[in-house]
Amino acid sequence: MTITAVGSGSVGKAAAFWPRWLVSGRSHLFFSVIRASHSMESRNGKVYKEIGLYSLKKKIEDVVSRAEMIAPTALECEEARRIKQEKVLRDYDLWDDLARSNESLADLADAIKVVNDLKDLRCKIEDAKLITQLAEMDVINHQLFQEAYNASVDVSKFLDRYEISKLLSGPYDKEGACVIIKAGPEGITSETCSAAVDVIPLCLERAIDMHIDDHDLKISSSPSQRENQSGYRAERAVCIHHLPSGITVQSSGERSYFANRIKAMNRLKAKLLILAMDQGVLEPNKIKRDTVVHEWNLETRRYVFHPQKLVQDMRTGIQLPDLNSVLDGNIEQLIRAHINLRQGKEMGQ
Repeated sequence: MTITAVGSGSVGKAAAFWPRWLVSGRSHLFFSVIRASHSMESRNGKVYKEIGLYSLKKKIEDVVSRAEMIAPTALECEEARRIKQEKVLRDYDLWDDLARSNESLADLADAIKVVNDLKDLRCKIEDAKLITQLAEMDVINHQLFQEAYNASVDVSKFLDRYEISKLLSGPYDKEGACVIIKAGPEGITSETCSAAVDVIPLCLERAIDMHIDDHDLKISSSPSQRENQSGYRAERAVCIHHLPSGITVQSSGERSYFANRIKAMNRLKAKLLILAMDQGVLEPNKIKRDTVVHEWNLETRRYVFHPQKLVQDMRTGIQLPDLNSVLDGNIEQLIRAHINLRQGKEMGQ
């Protein structure tokens, strides 16, 4: 009867009938179980912490190994480039050619910046190595280790940018770019939608030396209106069609017909320049029209929102699971993959 009462929760009444040794023994057993449970949780927490530190340590060591392999050679090359640019400026009269002087000064400033960044990178590498060595002696805390990991992430990003900058060695790779995005024909109720993205170089520092015959062009214009702060203003949109290649460009953002025509011609020359470089020809009228793919017939990238979220690059085959990060502009992996693909094609040719 008494044991049954204990099971129902009457601990105080049952204790009056139990012997003293039984009550104290049960109490001792009960508290020892709690101490064992706390000890197990403490051991598990220590194991989890050690696993986390080991993971961070492995990532830091990978970045350090990569930096030690790239940084010394890169620093030597950039130092040589800086010395060369300084010699050019010493031996050259800056007032003879202002355009060339500005280019030389910009190259020197870029070389100095890269050299300073690589020296700072070397210091970060040494700090990260020291922290990983101290971690093996268990004399640092997790916060300091996390700071070392964050520094290694910055080092990895810098190395990625540096490698991309070395791969961009074309004559127009340092120029700006014009990005034109056109919405597809799908409606707002469609489950899928498309957009055409056209990227062409902006050759602001140097004009594109390309001759285009007038009889190869079909130029048309149409009036358009655009709203500004003072109301609507009339514009003359210009559309230029290049007959040999079938390329069409347009411009409608300038105030006058002549300004839009100049802008459209520059866009046409830039697009023809890209096609000529891809096909290995020197003149725009030698571009093969049958090899020019229309922008709406070439699927480059696919963004999937449901059922899973991912980004698929159709040219390189890369799949990125973090859709929101790509939409926020983190496309360095895609850019690097396209540059490597282009470099591989050039080496194959």
